[in-house]
Amino acid sequence: MQTINKFYCFFMQNLNIWFLVVTVLICNSLANAQWFWQNPLPQGNNLIGVSFTDANNGTAVGDAGTIIRTTNGGTSWISQTSGTTYTLSEVSF
Repeated sequence: MQTINKFYCFFMQNLNIWFLVVTVLICNSLANAQWFWQNPLPQGNNLIGVSFTDANNGTAVGDAGTIIRTTNGGTSWISQTSGTTYTLSEVSF
């Protein structure tokens, strides 16, 4: 019984701190709920070179033979097969 009373006293003395911690955790969760991976989708390798032939059509290359293409100005990207795992550093058209 004494242990419960000690815990209760500790909790009540630090109620403001507990409230602050819970509030920060909830706010952080709500703020991060609006974010999503965009590095760009659909892969996460570092991109090094990029080239656009016009405002909509472009290609980016990078680590591990990554090649991605866009046809809508970068709103979405599609992975392409490069056939290599070496870093691709430049692309041009």
